[in-house]
Amino acid sequence: MITKKKVNAWFDRKNKIEIQTTYKEEPNKNSWNNKSQKEVLNKHWICDYCGMAVLIKEGKDKEKQDGGEFWLPVTIMKKGAVKVVAHHRCLNKLIAEVEEYIEEERKRNESKLKEKERV
Repeated sequence: MITKKKVNAWFDRKNKIEIQTTYKEEPNKNSWNNKSQKEVLNKHWICDYCGMAVLIKEGKDKEKQDGGEFWLPVTIMKKGAVKVVAHHRCLNKLIAEVEEYIEEERKRNESKLKEKERV
């Protein structure tokens, strides 16, 4: 479920999505004494809908990537365009939930205005 806190977090990150990196673990190496380069296993984003990793693929494999960064336009968000990360399978569900959230917010605002007019 999309909440106001989550939507505000999307606007707060100012369209800069954090890339997280997973490193290969080397047994019997002390991290405080290890001056060698760590080997990168993969880079990924965290899906804004399901919370699972969206792997970032480079080069020829980029077409096989299972998700990515997407813009939710002003027509959906009403406040302004915002960038989100989602799997391809999660994107339509995310958009549907965001539209439902926006509709609920609109109804809440209308009811507040009607209450103020009554007083």
